[in-house]
Amino acid sequence: MLFRVSAIICLLSINANLLWAQQITFHLVPPLEDNPWTWIGGITQDLQGYMWFASAQGLTHFDGYKVTHYMHSRSNNNSLVNNKVESICADSKGIIWAGTFGYGLDKFDPVQNVFTHFQHQAEDKTSLINDTVTAIIEDHEKNIWIGTYGGFELLDRKTGRFTHYRHDDNDPSSLSNNHIRAIYEDKQGTIWIGTGSPFVNDKGVVPDEGGLNRFDKKTGKFIRYLHDPKNPYSLVDNRVRAIFEDSHGNFWVCTAGDGLHLLDRTTGVFTKYSYDPAHPQKLSRPPVRKLFPWCDDHVTFITEDAAGALWIGSFSGGLNRYDPATQKITFYGWQEPHLPGSFNDFNGWCAYTSKDGVLWISTMIGNLFRIDPLHHKFPYYELDEDTHCNRRQYRNNLDRQREWVVQSTERWKNYEKVCLRLTSHQQYQQQLCRRYLQRFFW
Repeated sequence: MLFRVSAIICLLSINANLLWAQQITFHLVPPLEDNPWTWIGGITQDLQGYMWFASAQGLTHFDGYKVTHYMHSRSNNNSLVNNKVESICADSKGIIWAGTFGYGLDKFDPVQNVFTHFQHQAEDKTSLINDTVTAIIEDHEKNIWIGTYGGFELLDRKTGRFTHYRHDDNDPSSLSNNHIRAIYEDKQGTIWIGTGSPFVNDKGVVPDEGGLNRFDKKTGKFIRYLHDPKNPYSLVDNRVRAIFEDSHGNFWVCTAGDGLHLLDRTTGVFTKYSYDPAHPQKLSRPPVRKLFPWCDDHVTFITEDAAGALWIGSFSGGLNRYDPATQKITFYGWQEPHLPGSFNDFNGWCAYTSKDGVLWISTMIGNLFRIDPLHHKFPYYELDEDTHCNRRQYRNNLDRQREWVVQSTERWKNYEKVCLRLTSHQQYQQQLCRRYLQRFFW
């Protein structure tokens, strides 16, 4: 109690040189157990709160203490079917679902430590329709929905059979395109499917077909939303990569090109938020950049962090963070020289918010960042010689409080180990200081 009072007196006596640094810090996650990250295609969190990462090196599981890698083994049929994992989902039963690029779908039971494989079988019409699995979700009714390069799938958990939903040229109520990049269930329980690809196909061209699809579970039919050059309230591009409903009920649809849209699900009207170079702080995606001949720039994800800000990732244009309170955009992209705590990348591939409010962002070149949006304000004090407490006293008090906090609970001991694994020592000290100040003064 005496320490708490003296700390309060100390802060009250600080002069007007108090500065508030409000910059978002990107903590670059170092490779776990010296195993370098490659491209991370998916991130999820299981029922126990453990993190899972899907990459070109298989599956990585991190429980806060140790790292477990799951990779394909030729001598073990119960191992991961292939290391090229494209998508991942942790369901309500504790099962981990992994979609691979060209090798089918895997179901992993962590209790039994066994992988079950689902692959396309030409002689079996109820098998997986295509072995490239790009999207997996579990809906509120515990159904598992699969997106592939060959169509949309519903898995029967009991039988292991799949119901196929595919494009039919003669049926306008069928799926608009078989190349699926996104599946999303909104708060009303409606399933939405984003189709089309911004990547070059096997014919050497980047196709422009695709579309957004609204699925009716009862009828098995789809309502299509497509680009119409005669309709300014339609999609700007047919290739839909990201779908998201925010906490205010706004329904976002993102495409290739300058394609950030807000959809009115009642009227079917799209409101576009285009990038304006004259007003770059207005809501939009990052500026479109064409860096590679084999891919068009596109919005890769849109999500909302624990502080209520929207994050918009792009394939080659960097990241945008939109703060609804200020109605302004902050851009994060490649910087020279590379600055500690900055994004330092041109691509954002996927994003995931874990249960503790941490935002995880992966990139195509193998970077993995973690952001704590609720604790990005860090008080920085310039203490004069006339102040009632000096730097040494403040650090000593902080060290005493740090020791008390770390030793007080097993939960904090675990968090300390996680932070030491995921951040540098200096960053960890800053996190402890932030949490100390929050505990006593906010």
